[in-house]
Amino acid sequence: MKHLKTSTKVIIFGSAFLILLTVFFSFLNYNMHTYLDSDEEYKQNWYCKEYNFSFSSYGKNFPEASGDQCKNATINNHKVDVMVEYDCFYIGKYYTVTENGEKYTDFKSYASASSYDYSWGKLTVKIDKVENKKYNYLKGKTLIFKKNK
Repeated sequence: MKHLKTSTKVIIFGSAFLILLTVFFSFLNYNMHTYLDSDEEYKQNWYCKEYNFSFSSYGKNFPEASGDQCKNATINNHKVDVMVEYDCFYIGKYYTVTENGEKYTDFKSYASASSYDYSWGKLTVKIDKVENKKYNYLKGKTLIFKKNK
């Protein structure tokens, strides 16, 4: 580098410094969001007294945001899974499938609502489809969930 002009050296080192700075802040931003979106920080327990149905949500913007954010769901003390996706509310079970040597998780819906409403701290879900006879009693029913402190 002896034969390079001082201005060229400044440009090279300045560019390298900017690249390192960009990588550092990208890494910092990623880690910060990973920490902020941790499960326990946004945990909310929901309960529908009429149907003895409870679950826990873990998403920062639940229920306004879509995504798989619910755990510990039970209906009448029977464990189920809850999935909220694209304004739909699903009650069912996750299961693992192996296809062509690759494992992936899928969801079997027992009952679902094609939409739900969240206002005044209440999550209102009207079940409009039942795919498992065990949950026929939910068809057409409105489930009102409140945050359980």
